[in-house]
Amino acid sequence: MARYNNTLLTETQVKVLELRSQGKTFDEISQILGLSKTTVYTAYKTALKTIEKARNTLKLYIELKGSITIEIPANTSIDELLSIILKEADIHGVKIIERSSNILLRILKNKKCIDIDKARIKCNLKVHINKNGTVELEYH
Repeated sequence: MARYNNTLLTETQVKVLELRSQGKTFDEISQILGLSKTTVYTAYKTALKTIEKARNTLKLYIELKGSITIEIPANTSIDELLSIILKEADIHGVKIIERSSNILLRILKNKKCIDIDKARIKCNLKVHINKNGTVELEYH
């Protein structure tokens, strides 16, 4: 299966973007692909517009969704837990307004669900990351 399948880009657009990322000029790409310089330039510009629309669509979807919910299983290390929260927020374009150390302190306050010796959570944890950057913790 071609790597451009299941994307919004055509095969030509992917080839042009790849060659541009290698520093090739539009003239060089035109010769390599056997296409006119105008076709290469149009494919490039259309690909950039498509990528920007995809970014905007994803951003809108995230805004509409509201909050992100992550299920963290028991026995997850506390370090791993913080990494998961920060990575998920980053993926969804949410800037967490609370310091990681404050989130960690809130996690540690729930003594029933923390194994301090092993630095792991003992309960399943649901983490809600709100689009305003706040983090809510729900133990199960």
